[in-house]
Amino acid sequence: REAAGHSSLLSDVIAHGDHDEEDGEGEQSGTEVPLPTLRSDVLARVVELSERRCREGRWAYSRLGTEDGSLEALLWAADYLGIERLLGLCLAKVAALVVDAKNPSEVRFSVRALRRALAQRGLRLPPAHLEATLCALSRKAEVGDEDALEAALRHLSNAAPSVRHAAAAAVRRLAPRGHGRTVEALLTRLGDADATVQLAAVEALRWLVERGQER
Repeated sequence: REAAGHSSLLSDVIAHGDHDEEDGEGEQSGTEVPLPTLRSDVLARVVELSERRCREGRWAYSRLGTEDGSLEALLWAADYLGIERLLGLCLAKVAALVVDAKNPSEVRFSVRALRRALAQRGLRLPPAHLEATLCALSRKAEVGDEDALEAALRHLSNAAPSVRHAAAAAVRRLAPRGHGRTVEALLTRLGDADATVQLAAVEALRWLVERGQER
């Protein structure tokens, strides 16, 4: 029960079950937990990590793994179950593995996972991790992917000039021709304190005006 308490979904189910038992209306066979999208091996990992968290008082970041597929499966399980801290750690690990890749083409995480790592509020990733994730996302996502574009746009105002530069480069690849919101966001960067960000914004604006609908 303590381990299940890390999950907002399971906590609600447990609370509902306790309420049913208190009512005492007939026999209770137990509240069913809807887990249609979770494989048993992934759920077992979530349980093991949650139990370890109860014993040690912290999540075992080192035990999240380094294999792309298993880490991403764990990430989405934590998201589905509402285990926010575990989700955040998985997203941070995704970004750490992306920055370790020799080039963006080696990144095997899905576009959805990369978007989430960039969009997750409260996740304080180092600038180098944000840069690498922005680059990987811009290479894997399709032109016009609104969610990917939104994830990149939010980093145009990042405190680190290197991240703002990477964000400008990313939106250049992701935005369709003449995309109004992107143009407006890039125009604000023309007065950026960093000259490299200004140049990246100018190049992106020129590209958005001249480009076709394909890369």
